[in-house]
Amino acid sequence: MKIKQLTKLLESNKLSLLKEIKETKALKNLLVKGLRQPLTDEERRKIRSQLLDVCRTIPALSLALAAPGGAVLLVLLYRFLPNYLVPTAFRREVLVTDQSAELFCVVDEDDQVIGTATRQECHGNPLIIHRVAHVLVFTPTGELLLQKRSPDKDIQPGKWDTSVGGHLMPDEDYQAAAYRELAEELGVYGVELSYIYKYPLRTATESENVATYRAICDGHITFDPKEITQVKAHSIDEVCRKLDSGVCTPNFEEEFSRYQAWQAAHDEQ
Repeated sequence: MKIKQLTKLLESNKLSLLKEIKETKALKNLLVKGLRQPLTDEERRKIRSQLLDVCRTIPALSLALAAPGGAVLLVLLYRFLPNYLVPTAFRREVLVTDQSAELFCVVDEDDQVIGTATRQECHGNPLIIHRVAHVLVFTPTGELLLQKRSPDKDIQPGKWDTSVGGHLMPDEDYQAAAYRELAEELGVYGVELSYIYKYPLRTATESENVATYRAICDGHITFDPKEITQVKAHSIDEVCRKLDSGVCTPNFEEEFSRYQAWQAAHDEQ
């Protein structure tokens, strides 16, 4: 069975799949847990096993498991399910052979979802509005973590950027994306996110609707050196000295300006 056929089969059984998963209490609890903290190998195996059992309860999917190519069904299932149901540990196993083909959620000017588009399309066409979640991560002493982007990034390579930032996948909300990106980019789990504000960001090359969250982290940071070359805590004065020097992304400078305005208004209250 070809991948296109399996994908179509999953799509046609979407409602039944989600219903079965939500009614399988142990599986649902493990999926939710996996969004907030690392899973043990045993828990990961249990999720795999129970997802396969769910597939077997649906005749068409049961047949697909036994068909040639059925071995890829579980991997496709991870790609197919809404991101709020799939633990980060499993999402990272889903290989995208061409990152530019990764799908993002696309919205209209009122931030209503109207479809999807590839990373390449979103980053090259300002008429396509896509959603982004940012997290400003502070140390307990008030320093702001900045990440230095990999020189291989397609946008603003090698520059200092917001602590955490990432695009929303299809069927993902802002908060779920913020938690996912926090785990994927910095290896941080279990911290509380506080929503700050939301704003439109428009440039000559892309259009984003951004929701920003704030987090306090005093734990260990683990980042992927392929994506990030350095993570460093900066005092607010150090951040200000970096602005307008060409070492920070324009998006971060816009973000930090908005944060300072929010903080000033918050302090007046």
